[in-house]
Amino acid sequence: MYQILKTRSESTFRKYSNNENKPAVLSCSRSVWRFPLIVNLEFSTEFRVHKEANEFLNYLAVTVNNDLTRKKYIVDASLSVCIWLNFIYYFDNTEYSQRSEWNVSSSVLMRFRVYLQSIGNLSDSRVEEYVMWAHRFYWYLDHIRFEGGSGIIGVNKPEKKQMYPIYVHPGKGTWPFLIPNTPSILKEAKPAKTFWDDWCFAIETAAGSNNPIGTRDALMMELIQTFSIRREELITMEIDAFSERAPSSSEITEMQIQLSKSKNDRRKGTVGRIVNGPKEVYIRVQKFIKTSRKLFIKSGVKDRAVFLSKRSGKRFIGTSLSAELQRKYGVSPQDGRKVSATQLFINYLDQGLQEKTAMLLVAEHLGHSKKTEGKTLQASYLQAMVIRDIRSSKNIKEQLDVISNENMELQIELKRHKAEILSLESQLSQFKK
Repeated sequence: MYQILKTRSESTFRKYSNNENKPAVLSCSRSVWRFPLIVNLEFSTEFRVHKEANEFLNYLAVTVNNDLTRKKYIVDASLSVCIWLNFIYYFDNTEYSQRSEWNVSSSVLMRFRVYLQSIGNLSDSRVEEYVMWAHRFYWYLDHIRFEGGSGIIGVNKPEKKQMYPIYVHPGKGTWPFLIPNTPSILKEAKPAKTFWDDWCFAIETAAGSNNPIGTRDALMMELIQTFSIRREELITMEIDAFSERAPSSSEITEMQIQLSKSKNDRRKGTVGRIVNGPKEVYIRVQKFIKTSRKLFIKSGVKDRAVFLSKRSGKRFIGTSLSAELQRKYGVSPQDGRKVSATQLFINYLDQGLQEKTAMLLVAEHLGHSKKTEGKTLQASYLQAMVIRDIRSSKNIKEQLDVISNENMELQIELKRHKAEILSLESQLSQFKK
């Protein structure tokens, strides 16, 4: 495994750097400090020292001016890169065609985040720090060590056909990039923004309340997720959109809804987009309109919106809907859109579609503008990749368990046959006598 050796900074620096001057790292708040060296003693002598990782540390040593900051940067970077390398070679359970730190992508870095969170003794900020240093390591290699870049990490620009395995957003500062917002899929984790598990739990909580308000809230969240509609499209949705009778045929599993004018459609006289979704959700909304919705109607108030506020009897406004969902369930309408996009990506990737094709189909389903940069879609795509990888790992484990059980049964059967053979041999020997 990779580990950090503490060596004398001057000798280490001069051995692995062309700079013959005494490195500034020797002066770190006047304390005796040894420079870290990332090595793997399991490798042969020629390959024990990770050249690129230690060049990265040396780069930090000569570019960071403040003594205390320099020491902290080098300690944090060496630890982060060491853990990252060990994750790739030893702790990532996903099958690799070629297991290497150069054969990585944003989905691998997401699995790295999940792995760090599963350890249990690391704070959320510490986890993000380790993930950030792994990105910085590749940014150094791709944009500083190799001038012009070698195509490992960068900002995707589909219009110029520039796509990077490790995708980041543009930023400013010493490290001019931002990591995409990819919340954890672990239930135990507490990411800054809710996502998959929190959204599903919110629907279960609302549906399980067994009252009209809970039924209304669960249906709103289901529509956002399954039909991929926006908050504005939900609150402007009117009962006429559900006037069509759902076919009884089991072969028809989806229904269409005509939405009100989309936020991307500024032309006069245009109508909203048409969206598809599960027939069973469509039927539940029709039932809600005929029954529970009547409990929200106030005398003297006429509003044809599907979902009405209990207080006013009128349709929600955007901020009030978001505030209500956040207060009751800790989620926002945008979380549901992310879940919807992630599920669509999983479905398309399971069908064997390539990333570019899946991106176009999901963007169309969500009603995205052609000019959008696709940051939300990229995050959902990465999330889908992680979920599929974890699901694949679980399937492989289940298959291995089945094989192991079958092998154990065969071993028992073999022992039984051997015992029978010994018994027959014993009987034969007595017969011969």
